[in-house]
Amino acid sequence: EVAIDIRRLRDEEIKDSTGRLIPKEVTSGQATWSQRGPQPLIGRMETFSPVAAISTSLSCPTPCCPPITELVFFLLCDIEGIPGESFTAHLMATERRLCDDEEFGPFDVTLDAAWSSSDTSVATVLGGEVDFIGPGTADIFADFEGSDWIFDTVSEECFYSVAPVVVSCLAEVQLPQLRGQFPVRL
Repeated sequence: EVAIDIRRLRDEEIKDSTGRLIPKEVTSGQATWSQRGPQPLIGRMETFSPVAAISTSLSCPTPCCPPITELVFFLLCDIEGIPGESFTAHLMATERRLCDDEEFGPFDVTLDAAWSSSDTSVATVLGGEVDFIGPGTADIFADFEGSDWIFDTVSEECFYSVAPVVVSCLAEVQLPQLRGQFPVRL
């Protein structure tokens, strides 16, 4: 069980997963929560104000499946370098809940992907860290297991399935170029 104090998030200026803040002047609004992956989630919102002598307890009465993977992309793509350099690729994903068209993300899913290179003599990759090895070009692949949810109207249940996504980025490795005039010895 997890309790989230939204007022504390606002007052202490705690950023969300994408770096956004709840503005201090906000006094009302709507909270939306969702799960990522196949684990179950039961959401409930409770408010209490002894000064106003009110309390509420809210939950979602209508079935709504968790978000599906909408888009998977690299923050930066088509990378260049020289042998010995490295580059950190960041894989991002957005999600959308179909029942209300609510969008979530982007989330950094770099460590959730399986990484590979089309030519390890040019570039290798592990966990999104691309190491430039030798001259040439190589495709850097990220295999990500997105989520897909289907609502069954008969049982009124959501069923999860994996939505495989493969994205690629081109890595170009060149030998360093020396420029200028150099003395020649005979």
